[in-house]
Amino acid sequence: MSANKPSARPVRLSAAAVEDVKQAIAAARNANAFIDALQLALAQASHASAADASAAWQLSLPGLRTQALRGQAHQVFYLELPQHIRVLRVLRAAQI
Repeated sequence: MSANKPSARPVRLSAAAVEDVKQAIAAARNANAFIDALQLALAQASHASAADASAAWQLSLPGLRTQALRGQAHQVFYLELPQHIRVLRVLRAAQI
């Protein structure tokens, strides 16, 4: 492992995020593409602090980050905690 690359933290989904994902998969035209985009977004979230922090400021929730799902109309809302990434919600842009 490179000295410059931080190690991945485990990702834990809240019950609400699990339900969001189930609903999104059920509604998706291409469930596999949604799952691939979600996995990529979660992998990126677990490795870096490069996600958008503007939601934290807008919602007055310190530490809240968002990560867009590539090619999908969804955003992952999560907190970077010391030991893991806590996914709070996975929402379609229209729900935000």
